[in-house]
Amino acid sequence: MSCHSERSEESRLCLYHLISRRLIGNRGKFETHRDEYAHLFYFLSGQGVVEIDDQQFDARAGIVIQIAAGQTHAYENTGADDLMLISLNLPVA
Repeated sequence: MSCHSERSEESRLCLYHLISRRLIGNRGKFETHRDEYAHLFYFLSGQGVVEIDDQQFDARAGIVIQIAAGQTHAYENTGADDLMLISLNLPVA
């Protein structure tokens, strides 16, 4: 599916896949993986750690983390409360 600017059902579906809210429960994690597209993670609440190519970064409310296409990455909830974030999946042009 290609994303374009016209207002069609295909465009709405594409937008749905580009922006998602993630909720990671206490001590939960999203395993290490690699994507063909880039990400922007905007953290809304909780505490966690994001690993990008073997480097670790703290994650908490208000933090934005950018991940380039092809980078290995994972994130984990390290706090007692849920870790909530918005993930923007950015296709490579």
